[in-house]
Amino acid sequence: MTILGVPVLGFVITILNLQKSWAIVENHVIIQAEFYLNPDKSGEFMFDFDGDEIFHVDMEKRETVWRLEEFGHFASFEAQGALANIAVDKANLEILIKRSNNTPNTNVPPEVTVLSDKPVELGEPNILICFIDKFSPPVVNVTWLRNGSPVTRGVSETVFLPREDHLFRKFHYLPFMPSTEDVYDCQVEHWGLDKPLLKHWGKNHPSVSFVSWFSPVMPACAWCFGILSSLFHSSCSSSHPWSCPTNQLFTLPVVIPVIHRSVLSYLIA
Repeated sequence: MTILGVPVLGFVITILNLQKSWAIVENHVIIQAEFYLNPDKSGEFMFDFDGDEIFHVDMEKRETVWRLEEFGHFASFEAQGALANIAVDKANLEILIKRSNNTPNTNVPPEVTVLSDKPVELGEPNILICFIDKFSPPVVNVTWLRNGSPVTRGVSETVFLPREDHLFRKFHYLPFMPSTEDVYDCQVEHWGLDKPLLKHWGKNHPSVSFVSWFSPVMPACAWCFGILSSLFHSSCSSSHPWSCPTNQLFTLPVVIPVIHRSVLSYLIA
């Protein structure tokens, strides 16, 4: 497959150090991730807190989409700022293509896992999760199959989620009713794969759920959301200009010392 474009990925990483007077001292990371991709002419702008999406910007609707509706009650973000950033990414991309003489980078194929949202019981509604991890560039086509036939009803997905190693991960979801008759596949296509990758889930599949699979990190995730709800508020503060990378986002109370570092990397693919 000939690849004509260069995805551009920008990370703004903020580490939050809670004061020692608090009962628990933790470091937390906020990542601003954005990219523009050719030949798809697509882009993404999102914020991530310790591996969980806070929000992303819908480029077509030109609006901010909060991962949890509650986040929008105490924080705000103007989508126009993200659109301006993507325009800059596009311009930088064109320059990089010329300077690199269209030299492609190595595509990193994804690792794919299929599991259920909760322990499976026959006749009880559940959700299949297709977890696509450790891939680059951020381009995948995912198709759910039931008994070999495509399924589209009720499916949903996350945006591309950044990893600290500059690779990506993504989740796709399929509501289903477990039965002894149906088998499911998550079919993943990516530039790093020679052919579509099929991950099977069926009647003889071990009953491993998302909760048990991620159990070591679930308490940390709960703590992340607790930190989010207690630290963020809606107006941008001049005392913390780093917290407003696109003119308006959210701020943290001034009592919290912050270490801020920015990393901008360009991935040629």
